[in-house]
Amino acid sequence: MKKGLVSIIIVNWNGKDHLEKCIPSVLKNSYQNFEIIVIDNGSTDGSIEYLRLNFSFIKLIRNKSNLGFAEANNQGIDSARGEYVLFLNNDTKVEKNFLSILVTRLSKDDKMGACQPKILHWEKPGKLDSIGSFLMSSGFLYHFGFEANDTGKLNKEIKLFSGKGSCLLIKKLVLDEIGNFDKDFFAYFEETDLCWRLWLAGYYLLYIPSSVIHHKTWGTSRRLTLGFVTYP
Repeated sequence: MKKGLVSIIIVNWNGKDHLEKCIPSVLKNSYQNFEIIVIDNGSTDGSIEYLRLNFSFIKLIRNKSNLGFAEANNQGIDSARGEYVLFLNNDTKVEKNFLSILVTRLSKDDKMGACQPKILHWEKPGKLDSIGSFLMSSGFLYHFGFEANDTGKLNKEIKLFSGKGSCLLIKKLVLDEIGNFDKDFFAYFEETDLCWRLWLAGYYLLYIPSSVIHHKTWGTSRRLTLGFVTYP
């Protein structure tokens, strides 16, 4: 484990058009102590060729088929050398100081296990994607701030039950303690299960609104049915 290093894990499935925006934005961020690990789930759209031609320094893991978001991220975790692990969706673009803000805040508190930025809706300017989730008595999640107008009312740090897998920074030592994603989730709710285990282990998760990224909601998974997402 390399102190201060952030291992940025990006899972890709036929997302070449997303990678063309995501990776250049990551490379321009102000925190330069990072490695990028891309796990490709059997893409056939030229993603592999694009990565090899333009970013030969990226650690690339190729799967023959789509193993799902959870298991692919686990492959990335197993290859990560960093003190911190950043799960980042391929259909995102990040603002310049997003990572430095998250790392600085996370490094100052031993009890903070993970944190997430403000996630804005890429395709609907002025709206939030979500700032995280809370567990309701029904057993379903309440996605706080989902598609709400970004008026500034939520520009305060909030402890969350669950962060969003589209951008979540977590300490590698915490992952070593609580375990990786449960691959049975395949995609969706895998981060909720992980965050629940984080809380049970005595850590907490923080929403940090001064750190900002943009996310194409459903960018990669538009072909999945709502039933699949809601009832995994």
